[in-house]
Amino acid sequence: MAQRRLRTGDAATDAATLGARDDAAPALACPILAGHQVTAKLAASSVTAVPHGLGGPLTGWFVVRQVDPAVEPGEVSADDRVLRLRNPSASDATLSLWVY
Repeated sequence: MAQRRLRTGDAATDAATLGARDDAAPALACPILAGHQVTAKLAASSVTAVPHGLGGPLTGWFVVRQVDPAVEPGEVSADDRVLRLRNPSASDATLSLWVY
């Protein structure tokens, strides 16, 4: 999809606008920005498959919010549909994850 170019009629303003867009391009291309949040309910002392819904390969993930007591989930594997996480804790845990 082509970006629409805004023209104000003032060459200096147009140049500044294009410069700002070009300066922001690397940051906006960051894969983290293409992600979204999912909720993971991890069973105690087991591996849980969490559908990530990206429609392609998973680049990475991190915990956004942890509802239950401290749990440090570990990644077992990931594919185009699910992220498999190990819960080493003796209690169930609910986490909000950012997947990208």
